[in-house]
Amino acid sequence: MVYVLSKNGQPLMPTTRHGKVRRMLKSGLAKVKSRCPFTIQLTYEPETQETQSVEVGDDTGSKHNGVSAVAVYPNGREVEVYASETLMRADITNLLSTRREFRRSRRNRTTRYRQPRFDNRVHSKHKGWLAPTVENKILTHRKELDYVCSILPVTKVTIETASFDTQRLKADLKGLKCPEGKEYQEGDQMGFWNVREYVLFRDGHKCQCCKGRSGDKMKDATFMGIMRWTFFNRVKKELNAKDIEVRMTFGYITKHERIKHNLEKTHCIDARVISGHPEAEPLGYYFLKKKVRCHNRQIHKATINKGGTRKLNQSAYEVKGFRLFDTVGADGREWYIHGKRIKGSFVLKNLDGNMIQKVPSKIKLLSIQHNHMITERRALLPT
Repeated sequence: MVYVLSKNGQPLMPTTRHGKVRRMLKSGLAKVKSRCPFTIQLTYEPETQETQSVEVGDDTGSKHNGVSAVAVYPNGREVEVYASETLMRADITNLLSTRREFRRSRRNRTTRYRQPRFDNRVHSKHKGWLAPTVENKILTHRKELDYVCSILPVTKVTIETASFDTQRLKADLKGLKCPEGKEYQEGDQMGFWNVREYVLFRDGHKCQCCKGRSGDKMKDATFMGIMRWTFFNRVKKELNAKDIEVRMTFGYITKHERIKHNLEKTHCIDARVISGHPEAEPLGYYFLKKKVRCHNRQIHKATINKGGTRKLNQSAYEVKGFRLFDTVGADGREWYIHGKRIKGSFVLKNLDGNMIQKVPSKIKLLSIQHNHMITERRALLPT
């Protein structure tokens, strides 16, 4: 599938006529806009720019985000024209903790003791403020949705907003009876004087920082409970201004339709079901994307070398013409730069984390594309 943009950048209907696309590129009637997904932009104004209805389904999630776009033709034919799965970042909490440690250490070294102040919290200054981890997930969801709208003439977007019943989830995990009616008011905090007393009892009066939070099974449900309405309202406000219809659906509807049509449980297929066209002709492949870190503002290493010198924490922004997370070609395959050094050596990996054993020199690397979101085309496994 080749995605097409008009001369002024407006999205047109995609095409599978690869021979015609090749001739247009060769004759200069089109130019390559993006390599993955492969997108071209026309260099002339066509006589007609007729487009069909394209409806998008968005399967929101705390760790994965599935998106599917289906083109609906006047003759009733339904064809999936785009499918993707985006992996969210999971390193923000640790990075914020490290930054907080450095900041406190620096203040203790350079300033006198200052009484703590509790009236300058950001959530009291900025209404609608969300934690950085939640905000980043929302921005990643919106970025993928905006990208789809930039390469396809989208007419309708359906978003699945899941609401989680944490008390029922806990009851299922413990094998207890599901709560009903008044039992929802008799939750875990019943019998405790306040929230502090309950939290101390729940954690066994142990520090949760050193023990870690990997055992919190309700973390993803909490994330979705916080971000679902914020994400939906932001998308609705933005896309309604572009005359794109935005509607809502729920997880139990998606599950019912998927089972009804005997479909496999994947994020891309769920997104196609959410779009309202579960029986559409599948694309046959999807684009696996991973959001990567855009900036690293730590200047020096935390450990001081002998002689009192501090080693720089990062190399130059660009080394020998290559940047971090660039797509490069080596040994007949595509890789991503996950590490670079000033002398010109690089660490090459793919999305699965596999590293190339024999790293070629910079002379043998083929620069393909600069990235802030790693993208790979993956084939759908037959069911």
